[in-house]
This record gives sequence, C-alpha cells and structure tokens, in this order.
Amino acid sequence: MTGTAIKMAMPHFMDSVTSDEFMVSNKCKHALFQWIADLRSMKPHALRMADASAKMINGILTGTVASFGSYDQCVETVAPNKDVRGQYCTIEAWPPLPPKPRFYALNRRLDAFKRFENDTGMMGEFTKYLHLFYMFPFRIGVCVPSDCSREDIYNISVMVTKRVFPVNVTVPSCETKQELVIENYQIPMICVLTILVVLVSCGTITDIFLNYMGRQSKSEQPVRGYSTKCVLSFSVISNWKVLMDLESGSDTLSILHGIRFFSMCWIIFGHTYYHLDFKVLKYLQITIELTSQFAFNTITNASLLVDNFFFISGLLFIYIGWDIVEKTGNIPNPFYFAIHRIWRFLPIQMFFVGISTLLPLLGDGPMWHENIDPIVEGCKKDWWLNFVFINNLYRTSSKGCLSYSWYLAADIQVYIICIPLVILIMKKPVIGLWVNFVIMIASVVGVGIQNYIRDFPPTNLFIHADVEQRTQLMMETYYPPLHHLGPHCLGIFVGYYLRQKMSPKSFHWKWHILAWILTFAFTTSALFGVHPWNNDLPGTGKVATVLYASLSRMSWTIGLAWIVIACSTGCGGFLTYVLAWKPLIPLSRLTFMVYMVHPLIQHVFYSTLREGIQARNSLAIFIYFGFVVSSYAFGVAVCLLLEAPFVRMGKVVFEIEEAIRKKKLTLKELFLGKTRPRKDHSEDESKPGHLNSLPNGVPNNDMKSFYDNFSFSNGRIKNIEENIINNRNDFVCRL
Repeated sequence: MTGTAIKMAMPHFMDSVTSDEFMVSNKCKHALFQWIADLRSMKPHALRMADASAKMINGILTGTVASFGSYDQCVETVAPNKDVRGQYCTIEAWPPLPPKPRFYALNRRLDAFKRFENDTGMMGEFTKYLHLFYMFPFRIGVCVPSDCSREDIYNISVMVTKRVFPVNVTVPSCETKQELVIENYQIPMICVLTILVVLVSCGTITDIFLNYMGRQSKSEQPVRGYSTKCVLSFSVISNWKVLMDLESGSDTLSILHGIRFFSMCWIIFGHTYYHLDFKVLKYLQITIELTSQFAFNTITNASLLVDNFFFISGLLFIYIGWDIVEKTGNIPNPFYFAIHRIWRFLPIQMFFVGISTLLPLLGDGPMWHENIDPIVEGCKKDWWLNFVFINNLYRTSSKGCLSYSWYLAADIQVYIICIPLVILIMKKPVIGLWVNFVIMIASVVGVGIQNYIRDFPPTNLFIHADVEQRTQLMMETYYPPLHHLGPHCLGIFVGYYLRQKMSPKSFHWKWHILAWILTFAFTTSALFGVHPWNNDLPGTGKVATVLYASLSRMSWTIGLAWIVIACSTGCGGFLTYVLAWKPLIPLSRLTFMVYMVHPLIQHVFYSTLREGIQARNSLAIFIYFGFVVSSYAFGVAVCLLLEAPFVRMGKVVFEIEEAIRKKKLTLKELFLGKTRPRKDHSEDESKPGHLNSLPNGVPNNDMKSFYDNFSFSNGRIKNIEENIINNRNDFVCRL
C-alpha cells in the first residue's frame, strides 16, 4: 500500500524538483534525485526516510499543531554507500496574523476577529483560537538526505506551501546523527566534577581509616588538625549521618521542616506545567479549558509558595541571630552575616551553571536543541550575572542563565537589605520593629504603584502563555526583591515573637477560632483570587488588579505566619504533628538542592520526548511523582558531593580564623593537630566535672553545687549538651 502511494506521488514530485522555481544547491538536488530513484526501486533506506517523515497532523481543530514523525528512525538511516544519511528537519508555519497585542489571553478571541464571535461556521471556529499561532505554529518533522542544507529545506518549504496557501515558514533546525563530542567549554566542569569525586573519595577513605581501622596508642588520643577536618568535610559517611539525623536543632521550629518539604513539592507540581513546552501537547483546547477549573488555580498560582521561603528566611535570620548574641554577648559584624549567606549560595550557583554546560551531552530528540541550546547559550553569556547575584535584575540573553535561579539572587539581596534592620532590632527592639513595619508597608505600596503605572496583570497568569511576554512580566513583577521584601519582614516579626517566648495559649479559645478563620480567608483569597482574571469574570477592574498585585503575597504569608506561631507554641493540634514529623527533617534539608536540580530534570525530560502528549491532569500527576522522586535522588547526590562538604568547610574556616585570632594553637598544631595524654576514666568518675558524678536532678536549694560541675561561657544553663560540647576541653566525658 505504501509502495502504491509513493509511485502515485512520484510524477508530481519529479515535476516540482525539475521546475525552475526549485531554488536549491546542486548537491541537494542530486541527493534528492538519487533518493527519488531509490524510492521508485523500493530500496529500504529510501523507504525508511520517507516513512520517518511526518504525515497529516491529526486533531488540528482541537489544538494539535505538531506532527514529529520518527526522529530516531530518520537519523539512524544510512544509505548503502554511506555517503548519504537521514537528516531530521523541523518545519514550522504560521498563518498571517495581525500585530501581537500586549498580554493576550489563551481563552479570549483577538479583538481583530471579534466580528466572527457569533459566526457558527468555520471562520467562527478557526478565529476562536487563531491567536495561539503567536506561540504554537504548525510543526512537522521531515526526513531528507543529509546533503541538503537547512537553507535548501527552507527554499523547498516556501515553494511547496505557497502553492497551497500563504504562510510564514521557518526551518529552526536540521540535524543528523553525530558522535558524542566534548566541547572545550565543557572541559572545565568535567574537571571540577572529577576533583569533587576525588575529594569525596579521599574524605570517605580517611573517615573509614580513622574511625574503623586506625589504632591509636593507649596513652595518647588525637586532636585532629584543621587539615584533617577539611579532608573529612568531604566524607560521604559523615555527611550522610548528618543528612539523615532525625534530631532537629530546635523543637520550637521543627515545624519549618514540614513547611519546606510540602512547599517544595508544591513548587515542583507547578513547574511540571510551567516548564512544559506547549508545542508537544495534543489537543491544546483541553489545556485552555483547564483554566476555567477552580481547583486548577492551585497550579497556576503556585508561585505564591516561593514566598514561604522568603518568610522562613526572615524568621530564621532574627531567631538564629538572636541566639548568637545570647551565646557570645556581642552582635556579629554585618559582614559575617553577608559572607555566611554568600558562602552558602555561591558554590551551588557556580556548580549548576557549570552543569548547564554539560546538558548537550545528556540527550537528543526533535525538540532537544531548541529547548536546551538557549539554556546553554544563556549561561555562556550571563554566567557572571549569576556569580554576583544580579541575574534577577538584568540579563543580556533572552532567557538568561538558569532563569529559575533568580530566587538565589533575590534572597541574597533581601537578606543584605535586612542586615542593618536585624542589627537595629537586636540593639533597640522597639525602634527596629517599627522600622521593619514601615519597610513592609512600603514594599506593599511600591508593588501597587508599579502595577498601576505599568498597567500589569495582577500576577503572572496562566492564560498569558506567550513566552516573551511572560518572561518580561516576571522580570519586572516577580524576580525583583521588592516583591518579596514584605514576606521577609513579616518573617522577622514572627521570629522575634517566637524568640521572646511569647505564646497565644493565654488567649481565649474564641480568638483561636477567629485566627484560624482569618488564616483560611487570607490564604484562599490569595491562592484562588486570580480565578476571575483567568476566566474574564466581572470584578477584574483596575482597582482590583492593583489590590491583588500588592496584597496577595502578604495575605498568603500572614496566613502562614499564624500557622507557624500556632504550631510552634503548641496550638496547632494535628497540623503540628504532620509538619514536625521527624522523617521530613532529612527531606527538608534537601530543599535547596531539589529546587536547583528539578528544573533541569524537567527540561531534559520534556526535550527528549519523541511524540506529543495529551494535556490531562492524570498524566501530569504521574509525571509529577517521577519528578519528585528523581529530584530528591539527584538532590541527595549533589548534597553529598558539594553542599554538605562546603557547609562543613565553612565552619572549619571560621574555626581557623578564631584560632588564629585568639592564638590558641601553633601553626603546626593548627594544621597537623596534636596529641594529649589519655586519662584513666575509672579513676576520675568520682571527681567533679565527670558526667557520671552528676546528680539525676538538681537538688533543692543547691543550685551552686550543680553549677560547680561545669565551666560556662554564657553564665547560665540553657542546654546541657551544648555546654558539654562547648567545654569539652575542660573536662572528660565518657558517653
């Protein structure tokens, strides 16, 4: 049957090839003649190329605009003489369209075609979704001889289409099967990965040797030098134990682990739709209909979840900063806060910028280059913007370098802005808290003024799917620190409240009920408040748009603030148990790594698809769970390879700085360590200071005798274990 169809089509194709309009190179023309001759002879390689080309697009009237053909069959085809190979080319075609309007919506007919709104014929149906061609052109994949260049295929496409109907044609890519080649720009990252693997191997082997195979003299015990500590920072064994430790640093804030984990899972779900290339979807009409579903706002408005992390950042900033002040009696240098934050983020930022250069080695497919190449090229141009943490404010390429890493830059900027504020709160709490309130209100007002002047939508709506317009909107209304400063300042308020040991338990139960009702109202209004805009409902005027744009993120985090306060002070009930569930602690520690790795996994997955997929929530859920599992698996790997070692290295560096400043050790002892006599524990058990000599409880009216057993740095008991660790050089403990 296929042979009959080919033989019937051959005369028409031969007429086209031999016509004067056929503007192609002689090399390509010769290859096409040879291919046609081989087709007439029914040679296998020629049939494979013809069969690999896309046929008629099915479901055009319901939004299917692409037919990919068989990519793998095409590029695997080789002629017997091996001079010609199959070459897969993508051809895209747009119908004539009026100038693209600003923020046009998926579910609204263009104003230029409003006159067809009541037309029940073909024009009414066709113009209803004609605006989709601004984003999703007709797309087919064809398999042609490798001797034809992309320009040749473009000329052929123009000649063929103009005989049918006038359209704008492009040929984005043509590719043949290539051997895997490592480019020069990829070599540095491969070297970095090799060095990290070597360091991790050395650290792990050293850890095994010291803990399981090393035998020290009975008369001496080692005090490890900082060089040894640096090597051990890369130990997989030690870092795995720390990662899997189910003990939280503070029982009061243990619920933050659950908030981090569930927020991250929600963000991955939103990005499952957001990072999807809509060209791969079948039946786009179904996707448009999803916007009318009320529950779908949990996906389209998932960007609110990012402010959970800005809120937590502010909370922990004041909470932990206050703890440092209580322990040391001094307010840390502002540069300490800034350097600590940058050290936390910079290695990870550099690592993933480097990883982006290796993406071309990870796959192929009909959409591979058009999706992956912009990421790689963006990082080639804008990598330095990521390193100085201004990639959320400026970029030289269309998509920038790892666009989702805007969060790191915004977090650093908000954090540095608030350093003087937190120090002021530590010195003069009343004045500092008032300044914090003014900044929070100013950020809300600033967002509203920007939205009013620039005439923006209330937020990044799902119905505004145009990539160029959406990217520009996010650069102005989502990435800048102004839009997340309010939630961060609110976190500072909550952190101060919890640090002062305040509790709402003394409130009447009626106030608790009111607080939970308001929490539900604030969070749901923020989450589902975009529904009228997504469906062109009444109540979406200028005033409503400005109010939602300025208040939605604060409304969401106000609800989160009460949840944190209630659960941290014993008023959260079952919710506290869920959020503070200990198995969530390791998953929470991986949040940063998962945030950085999951978009790359999604881009690679979508770019390797060979066929279109249906836009159905059931399929998206299955894909989503795959993203969650793979993201956390890769997150563990990167954590053990990079994050955990650098966090421990940072602590060692600060220890070295303190040791040098206080002149506690000689240079030799600093790096090589020293030994000290091992005490006979059996003889010391009755002496003061030994753990076994402590009473089971504190005797009444005898607190002084209890104090005498310890040497305190801060003059009071807050945590016995902490005091034991801090004073381990003053006494011997057998645990």
